[in-house]
Amino acid sequence: VSVVPVARRLEGEADVADVAESSQAVLELADWPVGELSRWMASAAQRLGIPHLQASQDPPLLRVGPTFLPGRTGCAECQAAAHRERHALYDEVMAFRARRTEELRRDYAEDIDILHLASELVIDAVIEPADLRTELVRRLEQALSKRRRWPAKHNPVTPV
Repeated sequence: VSVVPVARRLEGEADVADVAESSQAVLELADWPVGELSRWMASAAQRLGIPHLQASQDPPLLRVGPTFLPGRTGCAECQAAAHRERHALYDEVMAFRARRTEELRRDYAEDIDILHLASELVIDAVIEPADLRTELVRRLEQALSKRRRWPAKHNPVTPV
């Protein structure tokens, strides 16, 4: 199995189909735009006849699944229709979630200047998304090889 990450902003179903057309499956691991991306992915995967695995985050939770297999399982729209049938406020909740996420993104964008924080050494690096996995592996390997010597405790109870 080979996983190829796509470091590209997807603006619609056509972008998703363009990226996925030579794939054997699609893993939905992005978080923007809330709700829309899932619909774009599901529609493109269904049209291309390839499996589609959904995943999303709602901190502190991470949801992985379901997996939709064209011609063998229900589709994402079938699942959304079932949710609508069971939960009268489903569309309102999804719309609220999308609005709230965009509000938070705007607030964070106004309040947080990553490059400024990096220049003040508040954060130690700005890592491009395409390099994140390599950087995490490097840092974890470095942490594992680091020897730490803790001073001997004179008192077994840690002060509060």
